[in-house]
Amino acid sequence: MSVDIFPQLFPIDLEGKEWEGFISIQEFQFPIWISFSMDSPCISSFQHKKPKAENEKKRKLDHLQSNSTKKNSFELKSNEELNELLNGMSQSISNRLESCSSLSSFLMELKDILERRIAETKRRDFERDCGSEFYHRLRWEMDQMGWNTFKSIDSSLSQLEIQCQDAGNRTHSFTIQLSYRYPLEPPVIVADLPEPFQVKWDPSSSNLSNMLQQMEKTLGEYQSLWNQLRDLDENCWILEPEHPTYSSLSRRIALEQHRSIQVKLDPSRPYSIPEIQFLGPENSVASLRESFNKKLSNWNSKLTLRENLEKTIGIQFPSPKTTKREEFSQECGICYSYKLDNEGDQQIPDRVCAESKCGKPFHPHCLSEWLKSNPSCRQSFNTIFGECPYCSTPISIRI
Repeated sequence: MSVDIFPQLFPIDLEGKEWEGFISIQEFQFPIWISFSMDSPCISSFQHKKPKAENEKKRKLDHLQSNSTKKNSFELKSNEELNELLNGMSQSISNRLESCSSLSSFLMELKDILERRIAETKRRDFERDCGSEFYHRLRWEMDQMGWNTFKSIDSSLSQLEIQCQDAGNRTHSFTIQLSYRYPLEPPVIVADLPEPFQVKWDPSSSNLSNMLQQMEKTLGEYQSLWNQLRDLDENCWILEPEHPTYSSLSRRIALEQHRSIQVKLDPSRPYSIPEIQFLGPENSVASLRESFNKKLSNWNSKLTLRENLEKTIGIQFPSPKTTKREEFSQECGICYSYKLDNEGDQQIPDRVCAESKCGKPFHPHCLSEWLKSNPSCRQSFNTIFGECPYCSTPISIRI
């Protein structure tokens, strides 16, 4: 739906015939107005609390200009900047958009067209601004490094991707974005690392080979961190993140049903005591927290993080070799799903009823919405107090 693709685009009539607002593509934002014919498959029914006034629906859009993509089923207008971007493509754009069978497919197709045109314009502008010296130097540097070093190369040589392995046989990719003023301007490096990669650059002497050496040195500095995290990933049930990346410093480790711990490592001191949080019913995790605090002085930097946690907490973590993930990932007692996408925030059912005979888990969002809808519940500041939907045991949630 348009809310997901272009959040700033809204219908201005009840039938969904006319749409107006802004569309954002990369760093650009364009005003736009779209009108569909009544027999277009893109028209849907919409419910509005307050219908737009007739004169508002039919107001003249003098500030927008037509880009000539007008046929029987739709008309599209925007500003001069977008019209220039789509110049010369009216027929091909019309052909692609005419074939769409729904509003969502229409907007997705429009988004794809604009992204491609912006990328092509950037590439053309880059090639125009670059002189022959840029290409000669860059090709020479790439020859020195060996072309097999590069995983992908943009046709304009403005973006390169390097792939390399660290000492732990982990594969890493670095995306290098070059300005047409290279080497006077340093390249921009995009990489999946715990901390932003800052390249040290001297325009008079630095080159891609120097930069690759800096990358390899940086990977070496994170080996202890990644080794610790790999040990957790291979020997524990990790509830979150489900698919950890090299930049992920946190792990949520399952202990048993409704009990888990969240740890966050310091990338510069991966063997030191991490940030730790016990998650679950307070009467269930209190003893674990007490044991951890008492034995914290016995923390041994020569042991792995997992071994230290097991010794200080006083339990052995469940292993994927002897247990199943389903034993620790119960569905929410309200929405009956495990994962919940709440406005881009992935939640799992980690708010648990304190009654041991019940022990139903809930997503924080689901529980707060449930309690808000119950007139017997009360709110104090940012906390809602109520009862478990299953056993009526007192339960509360911060909002």
